[in-house]
Amino acid sequence: MRLILITLLSFYTFSAFGIPSAANKHKGFDPFFDFDADYALFTGRVTDRDRSSSILKISSENGNIKFFKVGDPVEFTIAKNSKQRACTGNIRDIEKGYVVIFVKNLGMCWDASGYLRRGSILKFRSPSLFKRVEDASLYRMGLLKRREDYYKQMNEINHFIWSYDQQKVLVASEFDRKILELQKKKQKSIDELLNKKKYNVHLQKELAYRLDILDKDLDFYRIEAVDEEDLWRRDHDLGKSVGRRPQKTKGL
Repeated sequence: MRLILITLLSFYTFSAFGIPSAANKHKGFDPFFDFDADYALFTGRVTDRDRSSSILKISSENGNIKFFKVGDPVEFTIAKNSKQRACTGNIRDIEKGYVVIFVKNLGMCWDASGYLRRGSILKFRSPSLFKRVEDASLYRMGLLKRREDYYKQMNEINHFIWSYDQQKVLVASEFDRKILELQKKKQKSIDELLNKKKYNVHLQKELAYRLDILDKDLDFYRIEAVDEEDLWRRDHDLGKSVGRRPQKTKGL
């Protein structure tokens, strides 16, 4: 019980003071980054130098020297005499498996009259290299994320290309279905229009027939006008008493 309380107290203490946990400390770094390794240290061998030994070309099997940048400071000692005072210099050039360093005054840290043999093994220390490795690890994580995004896009593109024929058939089928529906609607509209025409033709005949009958009825039931002159002439011929002969009125 006491152990559990101590553990909980430690957890809340670290959280309260903002001390990062191991998981947070490693967050964002490349899995290849070893937090127990000191990337500031590496060894190298002198492969070439100028006459004054102020410019040294160093070969190293440490692949991380590629992260150096021109001007980065370095310290080094002779491997067989690491107790001597460390020499200081700056990176002048970087090649694959090599670095070229400039040493201002080799005599201040090397007691052999400034002479440094080719093939000498040197031990280097450079906090700048440690920082460069850290930055490279973080940058590589960004590259991994970018590659993951590219792979995701590539998978989507590959899926589209591989399924093109199938999608083509599906799209064609969908349009065929829509075309068939339109053809059905077209035929239905034409049929409805034809039925409407037949109905109107039948109605036209029926109306013509009824109009003909109506005209006959109108003619039959027309009231004829009375001709008064004809009546006067008939009465006159019969010897009936008639008045003056009526005059025909002119139509308006």
